[in-house]
Amino acid sequence: MTLASGKELESTEVPYKNWKRLSKYSGRVRSLIHDEAPTSETSQKAKIIYSATYQCILQNAINRHSFLPNLRKLTWRAGDNINSTLQISLLVSSTVKDLQLSFWDVSIDNAGSIFKQLAGRVDNVVSFGLEGRICDYDSSVSYAETLEGELIDVLGELKNLRKVKLHHWLLSEKVLTHLGALPFLQSVDVADSYLPPSITRPWYNKFRLGDTEMFTSLESLRVCMELKEASEMFRCTGGTLMLRVITLVVVEIVRRNDLQECLESLVCSCPSINAVHLTLRSHDEVQYDASEQLHISDFSALHQTDLLHFSVSHRLPIRGSYGGILQMVSAWTGLETFELNARPVTMESTVPPPDLDLTVLSVIAEHCPELRSLSLYISIEKSFQNTNPEPLFYNLRRLDLGETIIHPESLAEAAAFVAALVPPIRKIDVVAKVHRPGYNDTWSGSEGEVATLVATIQRSRDALRSALMKKNTGI
Repeated sequence: MTLASGKELESTEVPYKNWKRLSKYSGRVRSLIHDEAPTSETSQKAKIIYSATYQCILQNAINRHSFLPNLRKLTWRAGDNINSTLQISLLVSSTVKDLQLSFWDVSIDNAGSIFKQLAGRVDNVVSFGLEGRICDYDSSVSYAETLEGELIDVLGELKNLRKVKLHHWLLSEKVLTHLGALPFLQSVDVADSYLPPSITRPWYNKFRLGDTEMFTSLESLRVCMELKEASEMFRCTGGTLMLRVITLVVVEIVRRNDLQECLESLVCSCPSINAVHLTLRSHDEVQYDASEQLHISDFSALHQTDLLHFSVSHRLPIRGSYGGILQMVSAWTGLETFELNARPVTMESTVPPPDLDLTVLSVIAEHCPELRSLSLYISIEKSFQNTNPEPLFYNLRRLDLGETIIHPESLAEAAAFVAALVPPIRKIDVVAKVHRPGYNDTWSGSEGEVATLVATIQRSRDALRSALMKKNTGI
C-alpha cells in the first residue's frame, strides 16, 4: 500500500473517525511519497499539503509516535519549509530500506538540518538517492560543496547500502572515496552529477576501480564520461572488476574507433558483464556527418559476452544488415532486452532510411527465445503477404517499431505479420511512431497512422485468438 500526499486530502482538520481509520490501517503502508517540490506540475499539490489533512496527520503522529510503523520506502521531495525537518525525523526509522531525497530550492540551513536528522536512523537503508537543486551550474556546485560534510556523515552511517544514485549533485573526490569504502555497495548511478571545477583529468582515476579496497562489491555502474576515459577506466581494473551492468552516458561526438576501443576494454576487464546500456548524446546542433554514423559491426566486441540486456541510443540511425543482426543474436541467445536505437534524436532529410524491415524480426525470434522487450528502427515498406513469420516470440511483452517509414498499402500486411509473431494468447504492448513518405521536415508520423497500425495489429491478434479457440473447442 502506498500513501501519497495529494489533492484528495483537502480538509483542514482530521475528524476522529478518519484518524481512527488511518491508525487502523497505517501498519499496511509500505511506501510514502511526500512532495513539496515547487514545480509547475506540483505547485498546486504543494499548497494543498500545507493546508490539508496530511499536515494534520503528521502533527498528530508526532504527538502519538505511532505513524507508519512498517514503512519501507520514503520518497521525500523537500521544499524550503522548516517543518520538513520535524516530519522526516518522524518517518525515517529502522524499518525504512529505501530513502529518496530531493531538495528543491531548500536553504542550506534547512538542508543541513534534514541531513542531521538522518543521523542514527539510516543503518538499515539499502537504497539511497539524492537529488539537488535544478538551477545553474555555479549555484549548484556551491550549494553541494557547502553540504559536503553533512552528506559524508550520512554516507558514513549507510553501512548496509547496496544502491546509490546522486542526481544534480556534486561528485567530489571525498564523496567518491566514502562511496567506495561502503562494503556492500553494488549499484552506483552518478551519470547526472556535477563534477567540481577543480577536478583533474582524467577523472576516472577518482573511482579507483583498480584498488582492491574500493568498490569491492560493485556490480552496476552508470556514469557519464568520454569514451577514451571509459576505456582507460576499464583497463585500470586489471580484469578484477566483477561488473555485471554498465550504463555509459557520452556527451561528446562519438567516433567509431573510440567506441570500438571502449567496448574491447570493457569486455577484457569485466568478464562477468551481462548488460550494456549506451546513451550517446552528441550535441544535436551538429549537422549530419556520415563519419559519425555507427554500424552494427561497431559492437562486435560484445559478441564475446553472454549479454542478457543490450540497449543503445544515438542521434543518428545505426546502419545495419541482416548479417550483422544475425551475428548479434547468435551470440546472445539468452537476450531478454534488445533496444537498437529505435528513436534517433536527429532525423534530418539527409539521414539514410532504415536498412532493415520487419522480416528481421523472424531472425531475432529464432535465436532469442527469452526476449521480452524489442526496440528497432526499421521500415514497413515491404509486402509481407507471402512471408511466414514463424518462429514466434513466446516471451515478448513489448515491441517498439520506433520512428519508421510506412506506406499505407503495406499497413494491413505489416500488421498481420507482426500479429502472427506473438502467440495470440499472450499480451503484448506494440508502440510505433510512423513517418509518412513525402514529408522531409519531420520524421514524426501522424497519430492517425500510428493508431491505425497498432489497432490493425490488435484486430489481427483477436482474429488469430478467435480461430485458435474455435480449433481447440471443435466449433
